[in-house]
Amino acid sequence: MRSMTGYGRGEVDHRGAKFRVELNSVNRKQSDIVVNLPRDLTELEPRIRQTINEKLSRGRTSVVVSHEDGANMNHKLALDTALARSYHDAMRALQTELKAPGEITISMILQAPGVMRFGESNIDAEGCWSSIDEALQLALADLIKMREHEGRHLAKDLLQRLKLIRGEIKQVRALFPQVVKR
Repeated sequence: MRSMTGYGRGEVDHRGAKFRVELNSVNRKQSDIVVNLPRDLTELEPRIRQTINEKLSRGRTSVVVSHEDGANMNHKLALDTALARSYHDAMRALQTELKAPGEITISMILQAPGVMRFGESNIDAEGCWSSIDEALQLALADLIKMREHEGRHLAKDLLQRLKLIRGEIKQVRALFPQVVKR
C-alpha cells in the first residue's frame, strides 16, 4: 500500500552546473502534474510529464526543476532594442505633446520594463536532458520510497482500526440474543 503524499529530491552535476528536481505529491483521484521549469528548459516539460506518468498513476504532483549555474554556462545579457526604440519614441512624443523640457537619456530607456534582462543562462535543453532525467529518476525513487513508507503506516493504522471494529462487532453479537428476547 502506498500513500499519495510524499516528497522526493534528486540532484545531478552537469558540466559544472547543478540540476535539482523536487517532487511533491498530494492526494488526488486523477493524475495532475504541475511543472515549474526555468524558461530555457520549457521544451522538456512533455518529457518530464511522460516520465512521471510512467511511475505515478494518481495524485497531484508538483515538479520544480532548478539549476545553479556553473563556470561553463554561458551567461547573457538580453537587450530588446525594438522595445527600447519604442520607449524612446513614446517618451519623445510625450515630451513634445506636453512641451516638457529635459533630456531623454539612455539610462531612462534601460530602466524601462523589459528592455534589459540580466542573469539568464543560455542552456542547451536537449544537451541537459540526460542529467535532468537522472535527477528526475532520483527524485521519483525518493518520492516512491516516502509514499511506501507512509503507506505502511497507513496500513498499520487501518489494521488497528479494523481490529477495534471486529472487537465491537463481537460485543454486539454477544448482546444480540438478549436484545431479541426483549
